[in-house]
Amino acid sequence: METLADVFFGWMFLVTNSEIVDAVVRFHACFSSKTRPYSQETVYAKRLSLRAKHSPIYFVNVYMSSSNECFPLFLLFLSHFLTTVIPETPQQIVTKYSDYKAICSGLGYRDRTCQSKGIAFQAVLIKSITSLGVQKPVIFEKVTLNEGSGYDATTGKFTAPEDGLYSFSWNVLVLSGKAFHTEIVKDGKMVARNYADGKIVKSGLYLASSSTVNIKLKSKEKVWIRVHLNFGQYVYGDHWSYFSGFRIN
Repeated sequence: METLADVFFGWMFLVTNSEIVDAVVRFHACFSSKTRPYSQETVYAKRLSLRAKHSPIYFVNVYMSSSNECFPLFLLFLSHFLTTVIPETPQQIVTKYSDYKAICSGLGYRDRTCQSKGIAFQAVLIKSITSLGVQKPVIFEKVTLNEGSGYDATTGKFTAPEDGLYSFSWNVLVLSGKAFHTEIVKDGKMVARNYADGKIVKSGLYLASSSTVNIKLKSKEKVWIRVHLNFGQYVYGDHWSYFSGFRIN
């Protein structure tokens, strides 16, 4: 039948180094009444046989049914076990970091995973525009939403605050007999176009045309609406024409 010494011997070699081998052997001798230390071969064999066999609970159970003559050495083992084997508590882990940002970084997440806010904007056209030049940006001057502060009402351009996939929509209202073809561009490169030709409607009526696109952006890249070629004849304002966008993820 195994004694507490056998169980203790195996556990001490799981959590200690060679510098306390003699103390372990003395402790084993205390429980087993052996008068001389184990040989090096016996020590190695016991380490292999006991490494995966016993738990701390089993160790305590054996001790409780054994003699308490070696109680001081048991306390020494227990103290060493608690300080080297038992992992940090959740509170200790939180205390280890100064704030939630540090916790995110320590776990390998980017900053925005913990504290990113929503990114969305919407701007409308107040004043109607006539004869806008070739590929000139359409400036939707009234901002009704600008979460993330990405849209600039002075330039009509949206600058991505963060990397991500974004969705953009725009609408134009044109007068009969006039055209206002537009395109959405990413850093000057055309992504998609919108066709709005008022010649197809009766005199005195209006035609509305809208488009939606999804664009993958890196931080600081810009998106805006501009005139397609020289088809910037007329676009109606008064909140009828608008430009909006938001980050999907």
